[in-house]
Amino acid sequence: MGGQEFGGAMLGDQRLTKRLVQSAQLLAQHPGESIAPSSSGPGRNASVDGYYRLIEMPADSRVRIKSLLAPHRARTIQRMRGQRTVLCVQDGSDLRYARRPGCDGLEVIGSHQTRSKTKGLHLHLTLAVTAEGLPLGVLRCGFGTPTKQQGGKSRRWIDGYRDTAKAAQELTRRTQLIAVMDREADFLDLFRERDGRVEILVRAKHNPNLRPKEAKLFATLAGGKAAGSMQLQVEGLTERPKASRKRAWPARKKRLASCELRYRRLELPATSQGGEPVTMWGVHLVEVDPPTGEQPVQWCLLTSLEVTGADSAERVVGHYLQRWRIEDYFRVLKTGCGAQRTAFRSAVRLQRDIAIKSVIAWRLMVLTLLGRQVPELEADLLFTEEELEFLRDYAYEYQVPPPDNLGAAMHLVAHFGGHRDRRHDHPAGHQTIWRGYNRLTTATVGHLVRSKWGVARRGQG
Repeated sequence: MGGQEFGGAMLGDQRLTKRLVQSAQLLAQHPGESIAPSSSGPGRNASVDGYYRLIEMPADSRVRIKSLLAPHRARTIQRMRGQRTVLCVQDGSDLRYARRPGCDGLEVIGSHQTRSKTKGLHLHLTLAVTAEGLPLGVLRCGFGTPTKQQGGKSRRWIDGYRDTAKAAQELTRRTQLIAVMDREADFLDLFRERDGRVEILVRAKHNPNLRPKEAKLFATLAGGKAAGSMQLQVEGLTERPKASRKRAWPARKKRLASCELRYRRLELPATSQGGEPVTMWGVHLVEVDPPTGEQPVQWCLLTSLEVTGADSAERVVGHYLQRWRIEDYFRVLKTGCGAQRTAFRSAVRLQRDIAIKSVIAWRLMVLTLLGRQVPELEADLLFTEEELEFLRDYAYEYQVPPPDNLGAAMHLVAHFGGHRDRRHDHPAGHQTIWRGYNRLTTATVGHLVRSKWGVARRGQG
């Protein structure tokens, strides 16, 4: 992975680029754990020392986030070229470092009832995914909260959209880009940024009066006869009580919701600060006859995509459903890759470490999803020959199907991660896969050492 996604990074010194590639390979071997040496004998810790020297380069050096991720971004755009539709999903997440009292450069990201402040980093990221939800890579990784003079929090979304528009310039018009965002991105200044190459899809947060009849947005979209219907899978939730920094939510049963679809063309009024009205399309989805005691699913989506019928309205809803991929991604980054457990003592160093791990988190997601969606691919696409050799012996020992393709190899990894594979079990999730891959890496090292030295030692005996 290291050479493909980080090779060629312009860091001012080829030795730093080589160090970056080696560091990424070491971190990817044991996601979420401290970096460990990959070699034995004299100098075996040199690779680990090199990683720390890379992260601890001066703040004004060329080891910047953009430079670290430039090769991966180029590879991501290359993967985007093979798609008809790419969803560029934007969202932000707070990374908490409350137990780093001596860490320089952190920002306040929350407060408690005792008025104490929580410090950390705000990460705002753009993840490119296919229309079917397969992650293609990280397009942008930004940190910090812009000041009011810079436009405040809304600036994050505008900068992310402009960056996606730059990526669009490297693609032909055969590939359609859609910037998919949640409710925080519902503001007119972002809608006015549309450049014709990147469409916009946002879940509505505000309920303004529309032109020319001054009717409210939500009431306008919900009114009239339904244009179509669709079924939506609603995942179950376990009840969670109110806790520190976490809101409560009620339990929810998994169900297949029958929903009505409505759509119409809208003219959003100018703000009090001036500007021209903005024309968008609205899609309204509402669940019909939800179970007793359950809140109905209801979304109001705003998009620059032209919606001309029930089919295109359903397609818009399908695109928005893939926004959840970035929520999964943040979970993999934080828990699977240990982004919040890093112990560096400055925000600059933390950001560099997170940037490298952001690519590793993408790879972990690809491992999970490729095994489900295209199990017939060759296993060596994502596994080394040493890993496959161990998996073959493991499969032979336990009389299970060998890793003849990617799906079979991922099945074995899931087994390592604790997946029981009972008849009614769901496919292995990201957490099971990263746990299994971690164990696979350790087992492969033991298998390799045994294969290399076991026979020799028996011969000496």
